[in-house]
Amino acid sequence: MKPVRKNFIIVATVVVTATLYLCHQILYKLILVPKLPELKQVPLLWWAGVGGLIPLAILVMGNRIRSWAEFLAISVLTAFAKQFYEFLATHLNQPGFLKSFAVEDPFFFWTRINLESFVFFAILYGIG
Repeated sequence: MKPVRKNFIIVATVVVTATLYLCHQILYKLILVPKLPELKQVPLLWWAGVGGLIPLAILVMGNRIRSWAEFLAISVLTAFAKQFYEFLATHLNQPGFLKSFAVEDPFFFWTRINLESFVFFAILYGIG
């Protein structure tokens, strides 16, 4: 059995979380929102451009996973980091997070949505 690389787990989680932050704070908030004709609708192609970097980062990091323990640890930590980022963004009233289960139904947010995030990230890491 291959040893678990703790540094790799931390780096992979930080890379994906930093990509999430980059997509929201720079691409979405500073570039995309000011160019919108109105704030009620974002074209689907623009969402694909902004959000497409996150699965790309996950696929790249997933390609470097060596064991099941790393796979599970990275999937869980990435899901939790994403949930925590969304929780903070919601409570700081960031654009795109003004209506969220983090405020409306925290139990649902931290249980079911966290589980769904874990499954989504696990699938992408597995593909990578």
